[in-house]
Amino acid sequence: MKSYTQVGLLKYSQKDDKHRGDYKTQSNQVVAIDERGQVIGVIFNPSTVEETPLEMKDLVEWTQFALNNKLVHPLLIISNFVFEFLSIHPFKDGNGRISRILTNLLLLKNNYSFVKYISNERLVEKTKIEYYLALRKSTNTWKTESEDLTPWLYYFLEVLQKQGKLALDLTKNEETESLLSQKQVQVWKVILESDMVARKEISEKTGLSLKTVEDTVKKLLRMNKIERIGEGRATRYRVKNK
Repeated sequence: MKSYTQVGLLKYSQKDDKHRGDYKTQSNQVVAIDERGQVIGVIFNPSTVEETPLEMKDLVEWTQFALNNKLVHPLLIISNFVFEFLSIHPFKDGNGRISRILTNLLLLKNNYSFVKYISNERLVEKTKIEYYLALRKSTNTWKTESEDLTPWLYYFLEVLQKQGKLALDLTKNEETESLLSQKQVQVWKVILESDMVARKEISEKTGLSLKTVEDTVKKLLRMNKIERIGEGRATRYRVKNK
């Protein structure tokens, strides 16, 4: 049985030529991989080759039914789908990549448009240790009477919360820049990229005069975008609520 979703997603991946679109034909352990691509441990053993087609069919049908009938909050349904997909691990390779793309698809179909601005894949990659730990804790009870998805749900929803916040911050920053001149945007970007920064440092980094920096800082203070820390020569500026 072919998955045309995987066929399309891995269309240009030569290393996936032999198995692209086909469910796995042999067992595939879920392993943790370090930054060098080395396997550092087994996370869990997913569904068998024989179990995979029916479990995938049931998962897709249940997810569609649950979303259409609003059984619970859509984020919980999507979280469950991603967990079950990863637990089944239906393909020989590429399961993680496909799970992230399917996450984006389901979020977009349920009007969570922030996924267009901030990469879910990038956030997961930055928290791979937490990702593996959450997956392992939840799969320890998978298919048992005491199944507990709590560790996975906490991790998955925290990533989405971070993704949404970063998207909101990005939107706010774009709105701020639309109200500033080209030189003022240079000052704003230096402050954005710094924990705290002095006017002299901003002047040195941008090549702008201290007068231009001072005027811009005053404008950003009036706009409530930055805050002043310290007094006199020790005065520094930082983005408000950063």
